[in-house]
Amino acid sequence: MAELEFFVYDHEEREFSYLDKERDQLEEVMKTDNPEEIADGLEQESIDGMLVLDESGGRWFLAFSSSLGIVGQRTARRQADTIVRSGYTLPDGYWLKANFPMEELNDPNIGDLWKTVQQKYVKDASLTGLELDEELGIPKQLAERAKEMKASGHSDDLTEARLEKQEAEERRKAAEKSESGSGKKKSKKKAKKAKKAKKAKKAKKAKKEEPKDEPEEEKAGTYFLEINELAEYLDNNSTVIVGKGTITDEKGGEEAGSVVFHQKDIAKKVWNNLVIFLEEEDVVELSVETRDDELYALTVKK
Repeated sequence: MAELEFFVYDHEEREFSYLDKERDQLEEVMKTDNPEEIADGLEQESIDGMLVLDESGGRWFLAFSSSLGIVGQRTARRQADTIVRSGYTLPDGYWLKANFPMEELNDPNIGDLWKTVQQKYVKDASLTGLELDEELGIPKQLAERAKEMKASGHSDDLTEARLEKQEAEERRKAAEKSESGSGKKKSKKKAKKAKKAKKAKKAKKAKKEEPKDEPEEEKAGTYFLEINELAEYLDNNSTVIVGKGTITDEKGGEEAGSVVFHQKDIAKKVWNNLVIFLEEEDVVELSVETRDDELYALTVKK
């Protein structure tokens, strides 16, 4: 067997540790191609999960004990992603980094549960070379994803938003086409004059209805998020976690919404020690900023 590097996951400690001895039994576990035997073998060794580097084969392997639940698998998977992308400091001080693909060895029906909507239903996450759906005019993968999510009883806010935007654009184009073909021809001079008058009227109305108070600024300051749901995906090799739930502002106002936790926006120490461990029912204190009508977390406290 090729030389392997073992990282053992302890869910109680919520971390991977490098194993440099007593590896013979784990190497025996790795010899089988049966996912259930691997899971049972880890269970017998009282190991929650295991990340294995086969440097000669250019691949990482991730496996879980048959007793480790979905939440534990999700937490371990995030940490494994970080090790694969960022590397790991071995006990002797050597910085081990091998940016190889990672394959999960457990039952694919179980492993499929941690996958994000983007990973599961959009095979090409880069969105390059996608074919358009002739009926909807959007990438076929997005249309297919919406159908599969609906059939499985899940909502898909990302696709719904894209579809709504596309439908609105199609309605606008149809309305313009209908108007141009209705036979109501106007001279360029008359059309220009009407457009100018309409613009002036709209500006006058807006000025009249303008409130005395300053317009509401983009969200800033301190907020609290009580998490009901969590989802994650990759954005240019950076992990993005979306937390949906109840958002409370400094004045006690509450609203349902979501906050995006992007790995690039948050301090590395906070990301590794706090964000990747977030779970449903957690309450976190945030400072945020708004981008494209979405709230992005900048600082996170628990």
